[in-house]
This record gives sequence, structure tokens and C-alpha cells, in this order.
Amino acid sequence: MAILALTSLAGSPGVTTVAVGAALNWPRPVILVEADISKSSSILPGFLRGQVDHALGLTPLSVDHQRGEITLANLWAQTIELAPERYLIPGFSSLQAARGTTTLWVALGAALAGLEAAGVDVLVDLGRLSQNDSRMPLLQQADGVLLVARPVLPDVAALAPRVGDLGTALGLAGRDGALSLLLVDSAHESYSSAEISRVLGLPVAARLDWDVRSAAVYSLGATRQLRFDRAPLARSLTTATEALSQGLAMRATRLGRRPSKPTDTVQTNTVQTNTALADASQAGDPS
Repeated sequence: MAILALTSLAGSPGVTTVAVGAALNWPRPVILVEADISKSSSILPGFLRGQVDHALGLTPLSVDHQRGEITLANLWAQTIELAPERYLIPGFSSLQAARGTTTLWVALGAALAGLEAAGVDVLVDLGRLSQNDSRMPLLQQADGVLLVARPVLPDVAALAPRVGDLGTALGLAGRDGALSLLLVDSAHESYSSAEISRVLGLPVAARLDWDVRSAAVYSLGATRQLRFDRAPLARSLTTATEALSQGLAMRATRLGRRPSKPTDTVQTNTVQTNTALADASQAGDPS
């Protein structure tokens, strides 16, 4: 069992769309937790097309937390089936509930880690991560953290001032090396994986080929077109999820343990990146 968190630091690279696509293509049973606090659930009206009432999810779990510990039974009671062996714990039912929850995240992370005995992996959609984010204790309990970004200069420039301190915060919780990149390609000019990795000091764990029609299936519940499984996004998701799952398993084997408890969020600093990225581009590294 592994917990993989997906988040972004800037822009709108499609974290939720990627998370839904990853859950549906994951090679093992998986629970997707919609832990975005900037909005209420977007998966219920999106992928599930509003056909499921928003009675379950993080809002009832936060009430359970206030009454006592969150148990595995509590977690399973809040799940909705997305597909066979693919489950969703929907996000908050209101912005007030989302923004008013600050103490849930440690207990939620501990409960999710308890799914190991059930052989279930966990994907956590955090949406955009803000500075001094209250969800950092949950992030610090993840076995892997993916920064979702587009391989274009504005996204890379926005990532650079924060990746160092985010890595430090994870390291303080025993999660050294847990942070990596998931790049979402588009039709725009983009930088190679090697260039971005050198500038940000992070490995690129996976790269997705974006296409609008396939993305609409995961984000809006659109009808799958003929040969959907051969479309660029669907094909790259299959490859990416297999690689991510294997990477988490190898990391767990290497560590031989689940690292320690979360710590306080570390403050961020500012660094310059444009010159470094331009130098990397001129070097002409292959993807």
C-alpha cells in the first residue's frame, strides 16, 4: 500500500483531471481522496456528472474527527465507487467546511496509512498548495509527492522559489526523495525533462501527452470516443501509472519502513530561475 499525493504550486495544470485519470488506470485497487480546500468537490459534478448526491466525503469525516479518531470503517463509509476497485472520497460539500478544517489532516493521513492491510493504494488530490498550507501534515505522510506542472517557462519559474523548502519540509518528516515532477505536455513549446529537472533539482517521474477529448472524459464525464484507449492521454496514463506504482514499491522496499510523523511547514524563499532555464535550454539536453 502506498499514498501518492498530487498537487501544484501555480497555474492550472489539471491536477484533478490527472488524479481521476490516474485512479482509473492504477494497476492496483485504489482510493482517490479529493482534498482540495479551494472549492467543493469537482469530481461529483464532473466525472460523475452530478448523478451522486454529495452526502459523503470529507465533511462527514471531519465531523467524525471532531468526535474521536477516524477509523478504517469511517473511511470506507465515505467512499463512492468510480469503477471496479476504484473508489472516491469526495471533497468538502462547502467552502466554509473546507477552509474551517485545520486539524483533520494528521488523523486522515494516519487512517489512510492503515489501508495497507487491505492492499489498497491511495491517491490524494490536493489541488494547489499554498504557502503555510494547513494540509502539509497530510502531505508529509505521503510515500510520494507529485508536483503536476506544464513544461513551460511560467510554470517552471513559479515552481523554482518553492520546491526547495517543500523538499525540506518532507525531509523533516522522513520523506527525503519523495518529491518529484509529473509534466503535462500541451501544444505549446515546452522544455525537455532533463532541462526542467536540472533547473528545479527534481526528477521527472512521469510525463503525460495531453489531449482535450480524453481530458474531458476524466474532468467532465464526457462519452469515450472510438479508440479512446489509443488516444495520447489514455496511453500515457497507462504508462505513467505503471511507472509510478513500481517506483513507490521500489522506494518502500529500499526504505523498509514508513517514515516518521509530520512536522511544521517550512517557510519559503525566493530564487531566480529564468537565467538557469535559458542556460539549460541552450545546452540542448534530450527529453
